[in-house]
Amino acid sequence: MSDLWLKAGYAYGGREAINEAEIADLAKPLLSTPPKLWMTHAPSFLPFWDGRGEDTGFLGKEFGTDYDFFLLPPIDKARGAPGLVESHITAMLRETSESRALMAYVASGAQGEAWAKLCNGFGVSPRKGAKLEWYPDALSRRTAEVIPRWRGRRL
Repeated sequence: MSDLWLKAGYAYGGREAINEAEIADLAKPLLSTPPKLWMTHAPSFLPFWDGRGEDTGFLGKEFGTDYDFFLLPPIDKARGAPGLVESHITAMLRETSESRALMAYVASGAQGEAWAKLCNGFGVSPRKGAKLEWYPDALSRRTAEVIPRWRGRRL
């Protein structure tokens, strides 16, 4: 990776910019006209949210036409292809009948369907029973499609 990241002219803004880029600004040079870079590492939720309520460069752009994503090939095939998706954690801090009911709902898998249907870009389910039609947009469906190839299995 250092051969790519640290070679002069390979990292947009120079090697110092690799760790300094704001998440909201990752795709702007990629989606500018003309493009100022050809590839970026960005989370799957970036087209939907930047954390500041600003345009991340995806506004008015169409997934699959104006931008796309792919998995990098594995360095070690036994470990699988590298990938990064967001996740959410549910924890019970105080045991009550309500919190137990919530934990049972989350563990049942029904929550995964509701979350996927409700939240564009924020709800990719790792469950085997997850259905692609749950996802309301092409980017989320495609992300859900690659999870089995990325991890090799689902929960």
